[in-house]
Amino acid sequence: MSGFAGTTVEYAGTSYEIPKGSPSWFTSEGLPKSIFLNKKFIVPWDLGICDKTRAEGFKFMKKRLTRPSPACPKAQVSSMFPRTPPSIPASASSSTWISHATVLVKMGGTTILTDPVFSPRCSPFTFAGPKRYTEPGMSIDSLPPIDIVVISHDHYDHLDTASLKKIHALQPKIRYFVPMKTKSVLTKIGIPPANVSELSWWDEREHAGARIVCTPCQHWCCRAPWDRNSRLWASWVVIVGEERFFFGGDTGRPERFPLFQQIGDKFGPFDHAAIPIGAFEPRWFMAPAHCDPQSAVRIHKEIRSRQSLAIHWGTFPLADDPFYKAPQELRVALAEEGLSFDSDFACLRHGETLAFGGATEAARNFDELLNAP
Repeated sequence: MSGFAGTTVEYAGTSYEIPKGSPSWFTSEGLPKSIFLNKKFIVPWDLGICDKTRAEGFKFMKKRLTRPSPACPKAQVSSMFPRTPPSIPASASSSTWISHATVLVKMGGTTILTDPVFSPRCSPFTFAGPKRYTEPGMSIDSLPPIDIVVISHDHYDHLDTASLKKIHALQPKIRYFVPMKTKSVLTKIGIPPANVSELSWWDEREHAGARIVCTPCQHWCCRAPWDRNSRLWASWVVIVGEERFFFGGDTGRPERFPLFQQIGDKFGPFDHAAIPIGAFEPRWFMAPAHCDPQSAVRIHKEIRSRQSLAIHWGTFPLADDPFYKAPQELRVALAEEGLSFDSDFACLRHGETLAFGGATEAARNFDELLNAP
């Protein structure tokens, strides 16, 4: 996309240069808008940052085909990923890591489920595509009554229609919140339109005692070769009473724009956040759309999260980083910032529940994984 002379965005007393952009892409506060340009959504603060050339795509796929992603031996994974039965408190606010970006969050009397993916593969096919090497920490049948489902974007490791169909069959009153142009994916599988709210960035809705806000992130969308970026991507803020939760979904961290500072300024500090840490290598290919553990720690600080949960790791072989590398690097990055791996930014076992403000024993629970070569 060319033909944009660029602009300057003012935010919190600082000027940010947007090399290719338009002032109309930002609010008077300097917040990025959801822009649908030439039938595609864009990243307004860095136009084309998540787009790849054919040469880059070929280079990445050639490497993947000639040197497959790190193997996940069943015995090794079993010993390195201890499981724990869910133990969800009846009243205290908490989060339970089910797997990947699927988190069950209880806040007051409201229960939220993020990016529900329970299928064996994250793929349009049941016979091919990335296959999970760890089972979900809960089954769909064992889920408690859900009030709200938030979905970050349309990629198959975040929007799984098979899981959504089963969830809807068991709990038909759930309200779904999705980014713009994503509603039709859900209605095509039988979820009533009245149950699905489609939002642009900074839009808000209220449901079941919660305030739900669609917030930006740096990513892209695609469910077929012909529909790239035809749907929006998002992070989410959920506020219940005085408690605030941030769901990062899937995102890179902008290097020259204060996106997560803006979210923190507008809605923080957060009591709890779910921030992605995995599928980050090779950096030349993954960095725009997938933050690494170091970037995840920066996001944790920028949104002013009191406590964060590591997601987007330990489930599917999506990139070149071995399954144990993300938590290893997260522990190092946290230590460099004087933060705790057990309480400030925690890795949970599949099925493990963490009460807001509580602590886990991640260093002990993942001792073998953290010391893998």
